Amino acid sequence: PPFLCRDCIYSNQVVSKAMQFVFEGGMAMRRTTARLARDFWVLPSEGSIRAWCRSYGAAFDFTMDYQQWVVTEFSGIICIDEVYQDKLALLLAVDPRAPKGNRLVGYQLVHGDVDAADVQGFLVHLRAAGIEPAEVITDGSQLYPAVLRQVLPDAAHQLCLFHESRRLNQVAMKA
Repeated sequence: PPFLCRDCIYSNQVVSKAMQFVFEGGMAMRRTTARLARDFWVLPSEGSIRAWCRSYGAAFDFTMDYQQWVVTEFSGIICIDEVYQDKLALLLAVDPRAPKGNRLVGYQLVHGDVDAADVQGFLVHLRAAGIEPAEVITDGSQLYPAVLRQVLPDAAHQLCLFHESRRLNQVAMKA
C-alpha cells in the first residue's frame, strides 16, 4: 500500500509526523516518541527517530533550501554573536523579528578565537547569500563596529539590550 514505506516497520504517515514534530515544531526527540504513542499508538525508539532525522537531513540542502527561504522572509534586522566552547567558536546570525521567534540566518564555525577577519568573512558570506540588513544588533565587543562600517556601511549598528543591561547590572552590583 502507498502509505507504507518499503522495508519499514512504521508507516510513511508516522515517519512524516515525527519529522513534522521535530523539524517544524522543534519538539525534542524523546518527547516525539510519547507524542507518536499518543497519536498513533506506536512507540518507535528514540534511535529510530534519530535515524529518520538523519536521512531527512541528508536530503536537505542548507544553501539551496533553507538559505533561499530565509532571504525571502528576512525582516531586515540581524543579531550577531559568537559562542565559545574550548577551542571552537560559532558565529551566529539570527533574525529576531521572524514570525515564530528568532530564525537562524547564518552560522560559521571558527577554530580558535574569533577575530575581525572571521567576522568580515562571515558578513561577506551573508551579504553574498542575499542578506542586506538595515540594522545589525551586536554585543559590546570591539570585533564588530569597524567591520560593520566596512562591509555593511548602510546598516545601523545597535547594541544588544540584554548584553548592555547585564553590563550595567554588573557595574551596579559592584557599586
